[in-house]
Amino acid sequence: MKGIHCFSTKPMLQGRDISGHPKDAFKMIEFPDYMLGTLLLSALQWRKTNGPIKLYTDSVFYNYLSEKGVLNFWDEVSCELDNIDEVFPDIDHAIFWSAAKFYAYQKESAPFTCVDTDIVVWKQIFPDLESSLLFTHWESIEAGDSSYIGKEDLCVSDEYSFLANYEKVTRGLNMSLTVFTDEEFKREFCKEAIRFMINSSKKYDGRYATPEILYMEQILPVQLAMENQKKIKPLIECMWSPKQFRFVENTSKPWNFNSFDQTQLCMHLWFHKNYIDKNLGPRQEYMNSLKEAMRKNFPNEYERFIKAIN
Repeated sequence: MKGIHCFSTKPMLQGRDISGHPKDAFKMIEFPDYMLGTLLLSALQWRKTNGPIKLYTDSVFYNYLSEKGVLNFWDEVSCELDNIDEVFPDIDHAIFWSAAKFYAYQKESAPFTCVDTDIVVWKQIFPDLESSLLFTHWESIEAGDSSYIGKEDLCVSDEYSFLANYEKVTRGLNMSLTVFTDEEFKREFCKEAIRFMINSSKKYDGRYATPEILYMEQILPVQLAMENQKKIKPLIECMWSPKQFRFVENTSKPWNFNSFDQTQLCMHLWFHKNYIDKNLGPRQEYMNSLKEAMRKNFPNEYERFIKAIN
């Protein structure tokens, strides 16, 4: 199955760094080794286990990768995101840092998988074609949670009309892996997500993920599935609680999400990147594991990989 990566530098230009923190100035040299290394391994591993992969990006990041000598880690690299201001002129990319994905979704035809730039997929994905959408795992919605809030508290224009079934949604979707098998569902999701992003009045406050982006990307598709009687399904049977900051449901073999255990479906750097960014020991441990996975799985690309991340 075809995979896509999406990386836009637009959120960084609007004051949000690669880990989601506020910043005053944009310097591409600040792209950290653990993020670049994970992205490169992600691209090669997808090609090895699942099929071709395309990177949607802009000229800034394209030139960065070109200087690093790693553009051919993907089957195709496109600078189409140079046009993102023309396509999405009214979206705040510091809030909706995943907006670039929706540009790419509109360019692709189902079936395909959007792979986050901090995920490495170890195994082949066999999508359930009876499901319109497959996603990484569930997230719980709990009373008093500051991540998933009531629609009356979302910052959105009074003119915006919410889809039905908001109150009936009891679980959100973690969309770090997003498999579209239904072209009609994909188009409807894109239309509604873009409509919400355009109507949102939320301003960037330094939070990694505001309730607005979580609604747009992780609740809205559940509403659409309910409304249109579509089946959606997780790739990993577990549930993360943002409120409790832990998995509250898990498989018989719990998913150790930031481990390089290749018997699992995937590794997700996720919020662990914020921890290793601030802690030298864990960062070095992560980098050692990353380099070892690269050396073992892709010996022919290993030297270029090491040169790129150093």
